[in-house]
Amino acid sequence: LTAVYDRTTATFNSTTGSAYSELYLAVFRANLILKYSKDISGISSSELTQLENEARFIRALAHFWVPKAYAQPWGYTPSNNHLGIVLREEPLATPIPRSTVAECYSFIQGDLINAYNTLPENNGPYASKYAAAALLAYTYFLQNDFTNCKLYCDQVINSNIYSLEPTIDTFHAFDSLYQFAENPEMIFGGIPYEPFNDVRNEDFTNVYRSFSVQGATMSLSQDAYD
Repeated sequence: LTAVYDRTTATFNSTTGSAYSELYLAVFRANLILKYSKDISGISSSELTQLENEARFIRALAHFWVPKAYAQPWGYTPSNNHLGIVLREEPLATPIPRSTVAECYSFIQGDLINAYNTLPENNGPYASKYAAAALLAYTYFLQNDFTNCKLYCDQVINSNIYSLEPTIDTFHAFDSLYQFAENPEMIFGGIPYEPFNDVRNEDFTNVYRSFSVQGATMSLSQDAYD
C-alpha cells in the first residue's frame, strides 16, 4: 500500500492489480452472457430479459468502481471530457482507448436504467429493481444531480423492504451485530461463508495500528482525523 500512497504502483503490486482486474473479470463474464444468452435453448423471452439485465447490472456495478479509483471525479473539467476508464461492451481483451468520464457515467447509467425498468422487486441473491435504483442514486449523487439522486433513493426507501440498522456500532471484528448475518440495509451484497474467514479488519491490524511491531505503515493526519 506504500506504493499506492507514493503513486508508484507497478505490476508487482498485486493488491491494486487484483482490485483492477477482478472488476474487469466481472465485466467480461457479464458481456459473455449478453453476447451468448440468446443461444440458450428453452429460455422464455421474459427469462432472457431478466438474465440480460442482471448481467447489465453487474457490468455497471463493476465499471462504476473503476473510475472511482482510476479517474478524476465528475466535475474535474467543465464538460467532464477528462479521461475516465476503458468501457468494455464486448467480451474481448483487445486494447482500446479510455472513454471520457462523461461517457463512462452515461454508459453505466444506461445499463442501470435498463436493469431498473426490467428487474423484479424481489430477486433472491440476484440484482433487483432496487439494487439498480440504489446504484443509480449513487451515480447521480457523485454528479451532484441531487434531483435524480433523491428520485431513486425514494424508490428504495419507500419500498418498505429495507430498514436502517438499529445502531451504528456494528464494525467490531468479532462482536459485530451483522458479522455473519445480512445487514438490513444491504440491498445487493454478501456475507462471509465461514465464521473464521472474515478478514475485513486485516489491513487495520497489519497496516494501520500504531502499536504493532513495525508501527503504523499508513496513518491519517491529525487534520484528516479532526
